[in-house]
Amino acid sequence: MNLTKYLKRLIFIICILIWLVFIFGMSAKTGEESAGLSLRITRQIYKVNLVRQIIKLDTLHTIIRKCAHFTEYGILAILVLELADTFDKWKKILLQKRYVKCLWWIVIFCIIVAASDEFHQRFVPDRGPSIRDVCIDTGGSLMFLVIAVIIKICRLHRLNND
Repeated sequence: MNLTKYLKRLIFIICILIWLVFIFGMSAKTGEESAGLSLRITRQIYKVNLVRQIIKLDTLHTIIRKCAHFTEYGILAILVLELADTFDKWKKILLQKRYVKCLWWIVIFCIIVAASDEFHQRFVPDRGPSIRDVCIDTGGSLMFLVIAVIIKICRLHRLNND
């Protein structure tokens, strides 16, 4: 294995570990701390006059919290995808159009992390596990992955046609 691939793998593994610490760190916050953080962001958005006319503060707060879940796991999926991309076998599978098989392994990893995260929240004051959040997390993983793989496939085909 050449040094560049090794370094890329190491960097992505470190990034994944840091991101996992971030995810579980956010889940370790009490319900009050977590709500306070997202409420500050929600209030900034709610200051926009048009937003106030369309949606209630509580509804917007819920949307912001769920979008955060969605995005957290989308980023995790992209980091794992980038790690997978450092392996030659992965690129061969993509070129053979066996995308679904590859993506499911990444999604399964994200589901396991999401379920573990929700289980962890069971032990945090004012927090609790939610199957709905695992579904939102999985949706974020899937959506980000699909977009990223479409971009990668387009790049691979463009490189192969040049």
